[in-house]
Amino acid sequence: MQSTLTALEEILAKHDWISTFTHSPDVLSLLRSNDAPSPSQSAPLRASFERLKTARAELQSDLDLLHNATASLQTQMSRLQSFENDYKAAFSPIRRIPSEITMEILRRAWENGPFSHYLPGMNVSGFNVFTIQEGPWHLGQVCSSWRNVIETLCPELWSTMTVKIPFSYPQVPLIADAVEILRVVLERSRNHPLDFYFDGTEVGEAQAMKRCFDVMVSHSERWRAVEIVLPPALLPQLSLIRGKIGWLRDIYITCSRANGQPRDIHALEIAPKLEKLYIRGMHPEATISFPVDNLVFFSDERPFAGDRRTPEYLDLVKFAHFHIMTTVLA
Repeated sequence: MQSTLTALEEILAKHDWISTFTHSPDVLSLLRSNDAPSPSQSAPLRASFERLKTARAELQSDLDLLHNATASLQTQMSRLQSFENDYKAAFSPIRRIPSEITMEILRRAWENGPFSHYLPGMNVSGFNVFTIQEGPWHLGQVCSSWRNVIETLCPELWSTMTVKIPFSYPQVPLIADAVEILRVVLERSRNHPLDFYFDGTEVGEAQAMKRCFDVMVSHSERWRAVEIVLPPALLPQLSLIRGKIGWLRDIYITCSRANGQPRDIHALEIAPKLEKLYIRGMHPEATISFPVDNLVFFSDERPFAGDRRTPEYLDLVKFAHFHIMTTVLA
């Protein structure tokens, strides 16, 4: 350290004369006029000029040396700062927060600002299971401890979802990938009630969405608030949930491109907790059986099927404790 200080002092002392240097009278006289140096002035002035150039070159050399030393020291400083930050991170108080506290923080953060894949017209929505920038997928990318808590201790974060192929999804075969992704989400939701929006009408991914709907049907005992938009080809799959929807409270069913022969639906016949039922787009003559004991809202937006539905609606009206909405479409 002492030798370094001595070297710096020598450099400063070597150039200390510059602070007191002044021009000679001959130079000052020439600077006050436009006269050229006389022959007797030229030789000493040129010698002084060369000495100044040499001194400036020596000073520049010393500055370069100091700049290089400073840059090297700055690099070392940055490296030490990085190591210091690592130690600060290791001693960070957040590392000592119990998993149960982290779990509660994440749960409350979800309640206050959920990652919801909401689109106009949707009655049920949640994070899109196929978009890793949303919902618990996104939160789990913060750090390994958060990921562990989210994957193992927060089933409710995984149980409110949207199952719909997003516009930005890669244009590659999705059957295995989509089904596996959905199974992972359902596994992490444990036995928590499921609230979800399912859209199986993506023409380009019909097979993948059929497999996904089969997976959702296999978990029908956990359905609570459900909105499904299905092509006619998937409607028969609803028969598999009959008697297996004990938690179902709300269901919104939309059938796209309803055509062909009417297909009666008895899937909702045994739904003891059913409170809201919304029907749209199904064949107007299809019979849909459902319990009315706890029903508080009913909406049927199928095309008008004539007077054959009237007795059914009149029977529903007898239950004064619920709101009925029927829309007749010409």
